[in-house]
Amino acid sequence: MSNKKEKLLSKISGLDEDLCSYLIGKIDEVEEERNTLDQVPDRVYKFRHFDNPKYINSLNGEIYFANPKSFNDPFDCNYNIDWSITNKSKNHFDVINKIFEKEFDLVINETEESYKKIESKLYNRHFNNTGIFCATKTINNILQWSHYANHHRGFAIEYNTKELLNYFNKKRINSIPVGVFYGVGNGHFQYGPLSLVDANLTIQKDKFFISSFFYKSDQWRYEKEYRFLLLNIKRRKYNVGLDAFSAIYLGCEISSKNEILIKNHCNKNLPHAKIYKAKRSKGYFTLDFELI
Repeated sequence: MSNKKEKLLSKISGLDEDLCSYLIGKIDEVEEERNTLDQVPDRVYKFRHFDNPKYINSLNGEIYFANPKSFNDPFDCNYNIDWSITNKSKNHFDVINKIFEKEFDLVINETEESYKKIESKLYNRHFNNTGIFCATKTINNILQWSHYANHHRGFAIEYNTKELLNYFNKKRINSIPVGVFYGVGNGHFQYGPLSLVDANLTIQKDKFFISSFFYKSDQWRYEKEYRFLLLNIKRRKYNVGLDAFSAIYLGCEISSKNEILIKNHCNKNLPHAKIYKAKRSKGYFTLDFELI
């Protein structure tokens, strides 16, 4: 086994061995687009806005592992399984019936309605047991400033990824850092009962749902998203050490009041963090950042 894979296994120790191997395989599968452990970005960014009063918690080190149900994309982490019954999949349905009747105490018959009930229970369980901290690998994207920082009136936190992962390790938080893989062009992924059962007719529901946490439509590619996945979650909020903060970026439309607020907070609590302010580039659809 390569050093890269050994390092990744150490990061996700405590998970089922087959599940660990599966995660490693998925990373290898899309190596060109996904970051492997050795290619984790030095910095990741989280956009914030002042309309949410909890913004101050972020500046005090709070990291929130969200339930995927709260995401703004209804397709995100949410495969729409095709439960159509075909002769080819008949054996697979028999396996699903045997396992899920016992697990969910459902009377299952071979109808789409029955399997939709299974799908709903599966998603609810996996979402409730999963937390995702979403960040991005880029700070200079005007769409993200518009969508997530209240039309450029908010700010962004720059995290030192190494310090972030060091904190997770010290607290024994088995967070899995992986870049999001985006579908190609206008293509789509087709997920049916065969995706839930492997060639040996063994149920694959955990692997199936975990893979969904790192796939998004190609239309979201501009976000260059980087995720930290937490399985079997016990709580969603953690306070990381302030050493994980390397810089704060202010939007080009931030108010004077909020700019002063951020400066005062950083001077008092984050003296090591640099502060940059965005301004519109002349003649280009991009942003320049000035150290202030």
